[in-house]
Amino acid sequence: MLVVVLIIGILAAVALPQYKKSVEKSKAMQAIAMLKSVVNAQRRYFLANGKYAEHFDELDITIPWAGHTLFHKTIEETLSNDDWALQLIGGDSGSVRVGRLTGPYRGTGFYVFFNYTGASSYKSNVLYCLEAKSTSSYRVIWKGAQGEYCNKLFKGTLITPTNAKPDSFLISDAAW
Repeated sequence: MLVVVLIIGILAAVALPQYKKSVEKSKAMQAIAMLKSVVNAQRRYFLANGKYAEHFDELDITIPWAGHTLFHKTIEETLSNDDWALQLIGGDSGSVRVGRLTGPYRGTGFYVFFNYTGASSYKSNVLYCLEAKSTSSYRVIWKGAQGEYCNKLFKGTLITPTNAKPDSFLISDAAW
């Protein structure tokens, strides 16, 4: 009987972390799907207006999130739910980002730049994963080890933009 209990304990110790990672990947994929919807709506808005929307209500989609909790401190246009904040920057070179507000992976997220013109390693129209470390920029901070979320869960490649802390990981180099 003791051997059976020991085997069950070992299996549980191995399976529980994998289960937690699977649950987080599922939640993240839902957030990425919302991000993709907003990215596509921004592209349609740009085609019609020559610039990116400044506000969610200018887009041709309905976003079911009603909160306004910030993830990135300086991005005012924010919608949130209990777990995630969706943030929008419009204008000539906009971006969309979604950040984790709660749970063991708080301070992580995903983003896409449009027409990025900055002098760094960032590319336009690709998906990035973020492990937020800067208290000056982000309301919630990732406290895990570098790469634990973006690299281990999503196979992202660390990028180091000039004049920035290495907190971004390229998920897909293909147009997103």
